[in-house]
Amino acid sequence: MKFTDEAYSITKDYAEWLRERKSIFRENTKTNKILRTTLVTTWGLRQNANSGAIQKTITLEDLFQ
Repeated sequence: MKFTDEAYSITKDYAEWLRERKSIFRENTKTNKILRTTLVTTWGLRQNANSGAIQKTITLEDLFQ
């Protein structure tokens, strides 16, 4: 989980770290299932060149519907 007082912005380094972690998980579990990276955040995700590393964003509004 990430907390910020504004929409979260994915940096190039963080996007690469997420891809590496997903790769490590896939390798260690030997899964052939689809893995989706989900961000749980208060204010959402700021769209930028690196936001494609996140497949789903869950905000407070989603949790309290």
